[in-house]
Amino acid sequence: MTEKEEKASGAAIKRVEGEVDIDALVVKRSNPRPASELKGEGIADLKASIDEIGLLHRPIVRPISGGRYEIEAGARRVAACRELGWKTVPCCDLGHDEGDALVTRFAENELRSDVDPIQASDLIVAMLKQPNWTLSTVADKLGKSVSWVARRHNLRTIAPSLRAEVAEWPIDWLEEFALLAPEAQEDFAFEGTGKSRRISWRMGRIDSLKGLREALGGTCGSSRPRRGT
Repeated sequence: MTEKEEKASGAAIKRVEGEVDIDALVVKRSNPRPASELKGEGIADLKASIDEIGLLHRPIVRPISGGRYEIEAGARRVAACRELGWKTVPCCDLGHDEGDALVTRFAENELRSDVDPIQASDLIVAMLKQPNWTLSTVADKLGKSVSWVARRHNLRTIAPSLRAEVAEWPIDWLEEFALLAPEAQEDFAFEGTGKSRRISWRMGRIDSLKGLREALGGTCGSSRPRRGT
């Protein structure tokens, strides 16, 4: 982990003595990356880089049961090392603190410009489950304003079935969409039923916040279900 990453995370991180058996490294269930990004073409460039110049940044891990380590940051690096036939991997140990783990994961992803607002929302929701952590606490830990944290926290109601579809939307579009109840989001975004269910043509025609508002109003009307109503 770089000095900049350690400063951003504010976590107590230390290098694991020796190296960790690669079979003892497990990906977190909550890892936002799809499985396709952890093998084959998804890690081809990273694999070539590690093969040529080595592993520049150690994966960050946390000890769990059975002598295993959960990967907090660096799942793609571990996957690339595994495909290269490595038996062990040098790692940094974050310790057992869940709050530090979440902050570190956010910091590393942000430094790589690799965290979208919905992923940030998921991490913030998890952080707010820590004892006595508030929006202000999270903002201080992440080095962000309370408003920045609150805006992303508001995205927690975006339907899981639509997260990949809207992941690259600007945050103001996401905020408008998140005002709908999850079932209303799906009614707007999908057409058909059962096996014929698919993303509606309406989603592809949205090109501005104004266009999104008009589309939502035109299809759902003023009585469309709102979050918390």
